[in-house]
Amino acid sequence: MSAVAEQEALRTNKEFYANYWAHPWKYRFVYDMQIKKKLFLYAVKRAGIDQHRKKVLDIGFGSGDILFTFDPSCEIYGVDFSPHAVDSARQHAKKKGYRSARFIQLDLDSGMLPAENGCFDIVICSHVLEHVLDDHKVLGEIHRVLRDTGTAVILIPINEKPNEDPNHVRVYTTKDFLRQLETMGFRTRFVFEGEYVWHLLGWFFVRGYHERIPVFGAMVSGVVNVPLALMPFRVHLFLDKVFALLGYGPRQAVFCIGKK
Repeated sequence: MSAVAEQEALRTNKEFYANYWAHPWKYRFVYDMQIKKKLFLYAVKRAGIDQHRKKVLDIGFGSGDILFTFDPSCEIYGVDFSPHAVDSARQHAKKKGYRSARFIQLDLDSGMLPAENGCFDIVICSHVLEHVLDDHKVLGEIHRVLRDTGTAVILIPINEKPNEDPNHVRVYTTKDFLRQLETMGFRTRFVFEGEYVWHLLGWFFVRGYHERIPVFGAMVSGVVNVPLALMPFRVHLFLDKVFALLGYGPRQAVFCIGKK
């Protein structure tokens, strides 16, 4: 992507996400949000990550769906570009009675994480790296704030076509990202590729039909989003196997990594 295209993507990002999390409750019924949460929980379970009594940082926490899967015995911290995300997370953490909770509005392209070296047991970064200008810088910050015995859980989209999503500054493959992690001083503990089921109707949204045909698009969005958002993850795994047999590829990858 050219420098001009990168700057345009960043501008689009900031406009798009400025008010995106104003009503986080509705994302319980949005497939895109719920599949990320389910993939995260699957990876955490497979990697044997304890979600109790940990100091946790979520970079770009958005609706907070992933961060609030951690037990209230944890100390939770989050940074996000959206002021709505920060306000909502503060209210939700108070209701759930977390041992300690702190949320900060932060533009990752303009500053470092406000945390000391090696202070977090777990760092989460779900679908953030494809939106920032310098993903090496963010990975470097994750490495800096992660404890030597800690684990970072990173989710990224994979196998996208260039310019497929105007909000994405770059595209990834699992192989290339693993190589990048290696050069940044991480070792991989668990990797999982999933969301083959995206191919069912992903093209409809990529091509913008849901916006170009408002009424029909809204109907399709509802019919697709709600059932897939509420579907048990084991059903997703079964459907993924079916789509894989049909020759389709995965659309998301989750990486559980630690320091070398």
